[in-house]
Amino acid sequence: MTDLPGSLLIETPSVNRPNDLGQSAPRAYAPGITWSSDVPSAFGFHRLYGFQDNGAWFNKPMIGLGQASGTMTLSFAAPVAGVGGFFNYAQSLGAPIGDAPTIAIYDAAHHLLDSTVLNFDTGRADLSGYFFGFDVGNALISSFEMSGAYIGMSDLRVLAADTTPAQVPEPATLVLAGGALMVMRGMSRRQRRLPNA
Repeated sequence: MTDLPGSLLIETPSVNRPNDLGQSAPRAYAPGITWSSDVPSAFGFHRLYGFQDNGAWFNKPMIGLGQASGTMTLSFAAPVAGVGGFFNYAQSLGAPIGDAPTIAIYDAAHHLLDSTVLNFDTGRADLSGYFFGFDVGNALISSFEMSGAYIGMSDLRVLAADTTPAQVPEPATLVLAGGALMVMRGMSRRQRRLPNA
């Protein structure tokens, strides 16, 4: 999906250290959200990060896969119903560099819930990209994985579970509604019995 209505925007933390591009150990992305990568990658990076023919990001805190293959993961302490982000990836001559850029969501048992391969061309525009995400309707998503093509993401969006309980009418309301229906039914019968003028 290219929109996630009702979601909460969680900006990528900004880190300003020389080793921003060499991260892989788990890091706190936000309360209840942990980032990790299976290859050295960018966490909180906000300097120039190139995506070849898809332009570049700069002055934009982001997470970015440090190789053409590998996976970054955002893990949620409490499962969520929807997740997405603003993405870009490295491509040259219209083709991804390395593995196809893929985003996927998993449940707590690491069963795949959904995935999609990204395929877009920014026309070499800097600070560009597109929003992609998933909404499964219930709090089932425990992890969000991004892989291939030096994929980068910023502006994480999370849709929490709908915790609003269904409204159940109180007994007094049901009695009033039932009484009103009986009166309306009686009036309808009475109107049918009246002769036509």
